[in-house]
Amino acid sequence: MAEGDRLDLITHRYLGDPLAFWLIADANTALDPDELVGPQAAGTLLAIPAPGG
Repeated sequence: MAEGDRLDLITHRYLGDPLAFWLIADANTALDPDELVGPQAAGTLLAIPAPGG
């Protein structure tokens, strides 16, 4: 991830649905999706589930 990435944009890019951000949050065991983005998360690798489940 790069600084400034937004979870809804990442989800749209990889899963095709910006409202499915919770799937990425679940895959990364984040209770708060905001933990996955922002300056504190720059350079972090995210687990992204396969589209469709």
